[in-house]
Amino acid sequence: MKKIVYVSLFAFASAFMMSCGADQATVDKMSNEMCTVMEKYDETDPSSMLTAANGMMEIAGKEAEYGKVTEDQLYSAMEKQCPEGYKKFKTLADSGK
Repeated sequence: MKKIVYVSLFAFASAFMMSCGADQATVDKMSNEMCTVMEKYDETDPSSMLTAANGMMEIAGKEAEYGKVTEDQLYSAMEKQCPEGYKKFKTLADSGK
């Protein structure tokens, strides 16, 4: 199951690494969606990892809407909007490296 999450994180990161930046409203909207996804992830429940991966893939698929959001913009917004969700996301992302 972790492999699915790692692939999802890679796809998610790849979709947004080449961006040059988006307006703050777009960043906030994407961050809000990511925070909602991370609320569903419980580190003690491995099946919730799949739910989170599916949510991240849905967000990554919104390239027309979020394609200009950079990784740094997303991380910064998530850290402000949902510190716990940001920590969960960073933990998942770091474990996939």
